[in-house]
Amino acid sequence: MEAHLTLVLTGPAIARYLQGVTNLSIRKIVQKLRPLQDGIITVNGHEITATPQLDQTRQRHSRRVDTTNLGSSGRSNHTTDQTV
Repeated sequence: MEAHLTLVLTGPAIARYLQGVTNLSIRKIVQKLRPLQDGIITVNGHEITATPQLDQTRQRHSRRVDTTNLGSSGRSNHTTDQTV
């Protein structure tokens, strides 16, 4: 039960953090990140990881999402730049 509550409450917390850092709605974040999925391809027994290339906008947003700056409260400890 405790693990379930943790998972249920974590999603909205992450969503709120991402919205605050990127100044984008969750819908926009999902739309922008959907094509950036990794894939593992196996050719003749060799696994190759296909990773997407980030354009400049996605690179800028990914740099804003710095999980190392989260405090114990789960909130960002830094200010965000307002340019999008």
